[in-house]
Amino acid sequence: MHSVEPWIHQLRQFEFDRVMKQIPLPRSVSALEVGSGDGYQLELLRQRFTRVFAIDLGQRPARTQNFVFASAERLPFPDGTFDLVTSNCVLEHVGDRRRALEEIRRVLRPGGYVAHVLPTRFWKATSVLLNPLGYPLLVWEKAWALRSARRRPDEPTGEGLKPAPRPGILQVLRRWMNPPIHGVYPSHLAEYRAYARRCWVELLIHSQLRLVADVPTLCYTQFGFGRFHGLRLRRWLARHGFASSRAYILRKVE
Repeated sequence: MHSVEPWIHQLRQFEFDRVMKQIPLPRSVSALEVGSGDGYQLELLRQRFTRVFAIDLGQRPARTQNFVFASAERLPFPDGTFDLVTSNCVLEHVGDRRRALEEIRRVLRPGGYVAHVLPTRFWKATSVLLNPLGYPLLVWEKAWALRSARRRPDEPTGEGLKPAPRPGILQVLRRWMNPPIHGVYPSHLAEYRAYARRCWVELLIHSQLRLVADVPTLCYTQFGFGRFHGLRLRRWLARHGFASSRAYILRKVE
């Protein structure tokens, strides 16, 4: 069985490549990733640009150079610091999205780019509708991974990472019957409505930011059915209304 992490990384690689095709910036620019997570996409940025910074509230990447614990609503950088600011599936987890977007605009130089990869209504709908089948498979897969990890006690882990607490059986059953909300929205319905392309565009547009690209990425679900298979079909489905995420690229007016 293919594990979750390599599949997630492949998705992030594909999304990253789709974004970078829309951003004509030289290697010498300064970039910021908002919400670096496990650091995988951060390393992709470091391979492409000379000066890369990152923030996150809950997780420290393995390489901590130019990393700081901070929130998107309060970026610890001066005005006009970066030529590029990126995030991947982060804004839906931010409590005050408008303040975060204002902070991102503030630290961006005139002529610089902002790239947000964000979930779609299709992804949200499949997350809820397929949960009765998909969630038990994820639980079984994670249990198998924990069992395998116990057999390899000396295997290194990323710096600063703490193992996630194991949910009890009642918690597992509750999540199976009533899947948790993905972001910080009051209900699944509110989240579904907010993931509409129109809603994201309305949120992102600013008098100093011009939308230059709106790119569908790939068709997939959070449960990873058919991982690593049918990528050509997945791309075709994404272009025809079944994208699970979209990349919104904006440029700051000079």
